[in-house]
Amino acid sequence: MGVRSRPGTDSMALEWGTTFHDGGTSMDGKALPTFGNWQAVEVLVGGAQAFAYRAVDVRSVGRNVFIKWFVGDLPEERFTREVEALTRIERHIGLPQIRDQGKRDGHPWIAMEFEEGVNLAVFSSLNSELSASTWLRIAIYLTGALRNAHEAGILHRDIKPANIMIDEADRTTLVDFGLAVIDDRHSQTNHGDFLGTLAFIAPEGLQEALTLTDKSDVFSLAATLIYLAYGGMPPAVRALGPLANEGWGEAANALPDAWMRDVLWEAIATDPTSRPTAEKLLKRIFDIPHESVAALGGITAAQARRVGSTIADFAQDRADWRRVRDWLLFAHEMGDPAGADYLARIVESQDGVEASLPYWRHYATQRPVIGNLMLYRAIRENPSTTTSELDDAKALLHQAGEDGGYTSGQRTLGYEFLALGDYSNALRAFGPLGGADYHAAALCRHRLGLPSTTAPTLPPMGRWMAWTSMARVCKKMGRNNDAEWLEAQAREQRRLPDEGRAPVRT
Repeated sequence: MGVRSRPGTDSMALEWGTTFHDGGTSMDGKALPTFGNWQAVEVLVGGAQAFAYRAVDVRSVGRNVFIKWFVGDLPEERFTREVEALTRIERHIGLPQIRDQGKRDGHPWIAMEFEEGVNLAVFSSLNSELSASTWLRIAIYLTGALRNAHEAGILHRDIKPANIMIDEADRTTLVDFGLAVIDDRHSQTNHGDFLGTLAFIAPEGLQEALTLTDKSDVFSLAATLIYLAYGGMPPAVRALGPLANEGWGEAANALPDAWMRDVLWEAIATDPTSRPTAEKLLKRIFDIPHESVAALGGITAAQARRVGSTIADFAQDRADWRRVRDWLLFAHEMGDPAGADYLARIVESQDGVEASLPYWRHYATQRPVIGNLMLYRAIRENPSTTTSELDDAKALLHQAGEDGGYTSGQRTLGYEFLALGDYSNALRAFGPLGGADYHAAALCRHRLGLPSTTAPTLPPMGRWMAWTSMARVCKKMGRNNDAEWLEAQAREQRRLPDEGRAPVRT
């Protein structure tokens, strides 16, 4: 996807209303402004009322933001509404995040996370035939983002392909909350006016803006998903014109895939009371059987894993996580080697430890050290485990440490050996880590009767805190003798003089 487009960039004709004297320069030689700690480096769009820039943080390399600067003479309510809407949303997956805001030359600006990629209209023109799994992932992203916005009391009111960004990993972001409604407050719209884009606005919005509700957003979202499925504007909508919104219903009914029709049919209903909420629509999308998606020309293991991971981004309850499990199990059955630990954790949380053991064993074949460690923990927590099975798992753990050369998962493995009282293997795991785990290594050396080594240089209080912290870790492990020895070392550290200072009096 080499083409790049930004929200609101239907026209790139720039009408410069301000002369800039600081920062970088645009392609035509005009200087670009700074906004707090952000230096504009690229003009995305500009006009009499507002400018949009890509900007970089002058304090760190590689961090980009998208800056909107309101410079017009119209009321600033649209701008302030967007700021307030975005700051109220807690779960920002699929939604823009505010990074900074302020004023320049008396005009407000807002810096948001920069979204790479293209808008959905461009994406559809470049990908007229999407795979079913890609459509499903985009549908989950958009519906989940809308649910999160509605849960925060925000109505978008202008959902359309041009206001959706999609990157190379098919992650989407719903942008441009300039027409958003917060709680029950509405913008300064005259009675009888309508907002949004005609082709995607709900039928009730064509009458007057004050009738728009969360169900209106659902209509616009469903229309956008139908547009995506067709790879552009459906013939039924083009034939009836932008004001004939019933064309979307005809387009939905003509979709070749029954599961897609079933999900979208009610969401595109003319009567808003017949439409589901964004939350219910998302649940219906989650419930789409993976067999139905796979039947449409096949699906790879990697694609199935991505669908499961996308559901996980928006999962809220056990039913949602069961859907994640089902998709990941489907990927696993097709031989997907990635994410085996994630699958095992989900199976363990949904079906119990015993059910997760085959997947932990599979993970152990992928990453022997940390995988056998997680397998050992699962076996230890399984109430039906016998002493022999636990001993066998412990042997595998030790063997993995030997074979792996303690080159991965050293810290986690070291603390697991420490909890087992296996000081020799714990010391081998802590050894390559250097000073960060000196206190754990010192405990192992003490228990093994080995001579101590040089400790990291720290002030007395820092030494005391490090030993005390290690003592707390051992107490949580149930190794009270080790904790007592560490606490004695901590008390000794407080009596030592700081380098270059007089001894502390006690």
